[in-house]
Amino acid sequence: MNPDQNCQTLRVGIVHNDAIVAFGLRAMLETQPDLDIHPAAKAASLPGGCALVVCDFDTGLALAQAARRAAGMLFGGASPRILVFTSSFSEQGICRALSLGVHGCLLSDASMDEVVRGVRTVARGQRFLSAAVADRVAESFVYAPLTPRESDVLGGLGAGQCNKAIARHLGISVGTVKAHVSALMDKMNAGSRTRVVSVAAQRGLLDATRPA
Repeated sequence: MNPDQNCQTLRVGIVHNDAIVAFGLRAMLETQPDLDIHPAAKAASLPGGCALVVCDFDTGLALAQAARRAAGMLFGGASPRILVFTSSFSEQGICRALSLGVHGCLLSDASMDEVVRGVRTVARGQRFLSAAVADRVAESFVYAPLTPRESDVLGGLGAGQCNKAIARHLGISVGTVKAHVSALMDKMNAGSRTRVVSVAAQRGLLDATRPA
């Protein structure tokens, strides 16, 4: 759509590392007559004047960090607001993204209505979390946060490894691994290692860990 057709047109950039997702976002948003959509392979290729950029998680973090370094100025003008659209989010990932300056988060199973609302809400200067993301953030207040070492051990549990294998890789004793597993069970209100992994998967915590 030509932005000259409507002075109220909102210029929206799309940068996503998954070409199919980028195509789907473009198809959804182009149904809105007041949105002027500009897909690009890289953020640096976006035209000036984009009020908002819908992007993947890594691009969103990079844009937020660049905006801070540039004192709020990117693409030769005011930095665009950032709406992240991704297939998975951990609690830590959401909090990190928001703390760095990302303005909204959507999971890829969001409906078209939710995507459009997200774009409009963020463009108005407000924050937006899709229902699934908001639920995950709420979960982070229910459970005690994990320590870095507990996250390391959790990665091993998620990979199906035994205490000895986790201890060997992390360079700690089996007894220390057992203590961390016990702490994980307490923090997740889980009665078994299997339940710890199940709860962690539901909360998106395994997305932020690496197998031991």
